[in-house]
Amino acid sequence: MELSQYFQLPPGYLMGVIPNHVPNEPRVYFEQLNEDQKVEMVKICHKWTEKRIENIQYLN
Repeated sequence: MELSQYFQLPPGYLMGVIPNHVPNEPRVYFEQLNEDQKVEMVKICHKWTEKRIENIQYLN
């Protein structure tokens, strides 16, 4: 996910799920995913969020 942000590419593009680059608009990108891809994206986002929370708690 962080790599996709760095390169300003959708995560699915880097994962090989989406063959073509989609404009960097999360809602448009998400709507183009099938149900399985949406579930996978939610899992990835959840893990990322958990790490961010852990890092914030660690710093405090």
